[in-house]
Amino acid sequence: MRTWQQCRAEVFCRSEKRIEKRRKIRNRVLMLCIPLCLVMVLLPVLRPAQKSAGGEPEVCGSGGILQAEIHDPHGSAREITDPVRAERLLSMLSSFYGRPEKAPEEIPEYGIMGQTQEETVYTITFSGEENLRYTLSGDTLTNETTGAQVVLDSGELANLKAAITD
Repeated sequence: MRTWQQCRAEVFCRSEKRIEKRRKIRNRVLMLCIPLCLVMVLLPVLRPAQKSAGGEPEVCGSGGILQAEIHDPHGSAREITDPVRAERLLSMLSSFYGRPEKAPEEIPEYGIMGQTQEETVYTITFSGEENLRYTLSGDTLTNETTGAQVVLDSGELANLKAAITD
């Protein structure tokens, strides 16, 4: 028959084995995770930015946009076949959607004698691997692909119209 001291020693030995086993597993996980985290953090820093022919960094992640087609309110259409210009326009349009929402400016909806103001509608269609479509109606920019809408302030609206009409 075993004594009380022998039982305590056996329990202590078993718990020491469990602790040692856990320590080995933890050390293995740390030996794998720390280098992996370092690679994930340092790889984007070490990789230089790709430059386009114009000297500006290329826009990445836009889905391979090849061209853009712009329909203005007068019914005429214009194409941008330069992929760099098309991606620059797309990045400008996309930048309006990630910002905090501003309060819409006070714009009167009715002109003289109760007639509505004539709205100008621009339609911008990007084609490539992904087909995207935006509509600019007055000061509201709508992403027709996702249905998201954003109200532009006068400075943003002027910059966008300048980029569309140049």
